[in-house]
Amino acid sequence: MPGRARSLTLPRFVVLAGERSGDALGARLVRTLHAEVAGVIGPALLDAGVTPLASIDALSLVGLAEIVPRLPRLAALMHRLERDIVAWRPDAVLTIDSPSFTLRLAPRLRARGLRVVHWVAPQVWAWRPHRAARIHRNIDALACLFPFEPALFGPKAVFTGHPAGRAPRSRRPDALGIAAGSRTDERARLGPLFSEAATRLGMPVVEAVPPGLRPVVPHATRVDSVAQLAQHVRFALTASGTSTLELAVAGVPMVVAYQTSALSYALARRLIRVPHLALPNLLLGREVVPELVQDVTVPGLLARLDSLVAREDAVSAALLEVRGLLSPDTALSGVARLLQP
Repeated sequence: MPGRARSLTLPRFVVLAGERSGDALGARLVRTLHAEVAGVIGPALLDAGVTPLASIDALSLVGLAEIVPRLPRLAALMHRLERDIVAWRPDAVLTIDSPSFTLRLAPRLRARGLRVVHWVAPQVWAWRPHRAARIHRNIDALACLFPFEPALFGPKAVFTGHPAGRAPRSRRPDALGIAAGSRTDERARLGPLFSEAATRLGMPVVEAVPPGLRPVVPHATRVDSVAQLAQHVRFALTASGTSTLELAVAGVPMVVAYQTSALSYALARRLIRVPHLALPNLLLGREVVPELVQDVTVPGLLARLDSLVAREDAVSAALLEVRGLLSPDTALSGVARLLQP
């Protein structure tokens, strides 16, 4: 398969997505391209017609401690992918997020003469800022989601925009949204807490369940994405990450939770340099939505939901400011242009 004959007319790209959020981003881009595409994929990229070289399930990890036991297998996967990607002979390789894997593979591919574009800049503004110079050396172009990022990475970095920006939803005032994340271990930690909080609250529940994953709230109405979820809920409990932006641009007040292993958290606390974890709070420069980091409990979630009720309109209005910062209309076309020689 990797060595099959090239099309005489279509460009050929490889897309490497290390987790489901990158899988969803990549699928939206691939559907705009008139090209042959192969890659490391999840359900969304597979549905978009991408030829699989490997599955994201081998890479979907969160936390420093969780990665260490998998290093030998990841190294073997990296070696095989390097071989298969070179044999595929792409015009360019797009790596999406998951920098601990994709940005280690990138210099090896460039050494074999391939052009590498990385999408979703590593959060050097949050921790380990020294990575910026190494990243700049090891890629050909960097597509940034946020407008403040190119200044941190140098001339190869371009603000293309974030595709999460959409129109505000029509509010359904009696439902609670649940977005427990796209990683299996993340959902295992936060899911039971979110489910119990929803049960105690007694509101109807709508849950975003990514394709291939199990719901965490058995009695919830299910949708496929957080973007769909945002159209039908008044408040949300969400894992940190892209879901917070998709809720923010729809003006949905949310409680943002993050929980990892004790060892990973202890390591991360030494490195993190920003005052907020939730992306809307970081973009707005103030705490608009409450955050629960590591010490996530059901009473804590419910108390923060109560605080949102008292200031719902103010929070919704503040969150809608996020949409103006993301330039969603240029996001996909901007990345597509970077893939061109």
